[in-house]
Amino acid sequence: MGRMLLIVVIVTFALSLLLHTLYSPSPCSAEVTADGWGVMESGTEQGLRDVWGFSSTSIFVVGEEGTLLRYDGSSWIPLLSSTTADLEGIWGISATDFFVVGEGGVIRHFIPAGSNPMDSGTDIDLHAVWGSDSDDVFAVGDEGTILHYNGSIWGEMDSGTTNDLYGVWGSSNKNVFAAGEDGIILRYSGSDWIPMISGVDHPLRDIWGISGSEMFTVGDRATILEYESAWTPLTTPGSLS
Repeated sequence: MGRMLLIVVIVTFALSLLLHTLYSPSPCSAEVTADGWGVMESGTEQGLRDVWGFSSTSIFVVGEEGTLLRYDGSSWIPLLSSTTADLEGIWGISATDFFVVGEGGVIRHFIPAGSNPMDSGTDIDLHAVWGSDSDDVFAVGDEGTILHYNGSIWGEMDSGTTNDLYGVWGSSNKNVFAAGEDGIILRYSGSDWIPMISGVDHPLRDIWGISGSEMFTVGDRATILEYESAWTPLTTPGSLS
């Protein structure tokens, strides 16, 4: 009788373990909401600032104290960034060729050989990065800072403003846009950065487009602006006057 009871206990435990393995969420899965969002386990408690992806199995995020993570389709894996500075922006052309920028003018270029520290020529905080190719890259930051990388060195461009810049995006290297403090939006056509009329006077935090004639920028006070032939506000829930 005792032996039979022991067998029952062992079988019950084995079945329980099997069911737990089959139906328990993986480290990165979570209960998904009705609209498809779920919390993932990042493996870090650091604040995360930007995300960029090349494919569903090559997604990267950057954050505080040099945090750099890669999602491989099943879990988030920490990568060595070779810096303890807060990282604010990331952009690349492939999973093995991308740039990160951040606090104190930090720029890192990640290539198959690893992390390549770059001399940005500034100690001003950089917030965003975008390029048309790995040898044609723009980075923006505080005090109107705009840097350009030509494949060899980073050089500072004349932005015409001292406003902090938080986002940069382009449809080509002769059609690049930057957005930032006091509602500023700048456009680069290949020679000069020219201010555009945004119609708002509070910070714009990021900018992105489908094409050079269809773009969006977002910012404080629930602001969303759309550009087609001009920048116009979109109605957003909870917008503040």
